[in-house]
Amino acid sequence: MRRNRVAFALRLAHGCSRCHADDAALSFVWRDVRLRREHRHLLVRDPAAPARGATAADVRLFLPGLPHGTAPDRRAASPSAMNAVVVSIDQLRERVGREVAVSEWIEIPQTVIDEFAEATRDAQWIHVDSERAARESPFRDSNGRRCTVAHGFLTLSLLTHFIESCLRITGARAGINVGFDRVRFVTPVPSGSLLRGRFALARFKDLRGGVQLSWLVTIERRGEERPALTAEWVTRLML
Repeated sequence: MRRNRVAFALRLAHGCSRCHADDAALSFVWRDVRLRREHRHLLVRDPAAPARGATAADVRLFLPGLPHGTAPDRRAASPSAMNAVVVSIDQLRERVGREVAVSEWIEIPQTVIDEFAEATRDAQWIHVDSERAARESPFRDSNGRRCTVAHGFLTLSLLTHFIESCLRITGARAGINVGFDRVRFVTPVPSGSLLRGRFALARFKDLRGGVQLSWLVTIERRGEERPALTAEWVTRLML
């Protein structure tokens, strides 16, 4: 791995004390190789990070061209949080470089997959034919059984629900979906999976009549080490 470009894991809430740096010049904290690969063009080493014995609480998300030295907001990132994180526009501005919020887990049952297939006219058998999938599907659930899987675009379409369920920004009149700089469907989502979203704020840009936000998004599947989806999502708020 090149010394001048280290990708820190986005799961900043992870507090494993066994994650440490072997090189005195660098600090590493990671759980997922794929996450590092997906976001390595955005993440570089933090020169201020401790050389050894670093845990997630010590790590600083260090993004090129962004303010540095901010610690992850562990209260907002708590998976057990029952209420949405509430922030003002000014408070959100101060959270650039941090994980801002984590949603609750939601189930993706076959009925939802079927409804999405009908709405999008994408009824390929790997999504909607449970009997055929049980015989022929290349995808398997956590018990090793062949199964149907959710559409990748279904997982992607849940980003709005995930972020609205865990984050409320006061002072905004409306939100606009600008698009994605990058999207990767990393692992399949078997029917019945539990998913949740993690949102780190990468950039905050003032615009006339509003602001533009760039999010580093990770959609996790319970029981799976690798994420279901990673994305760089751009949204705007009308003020």
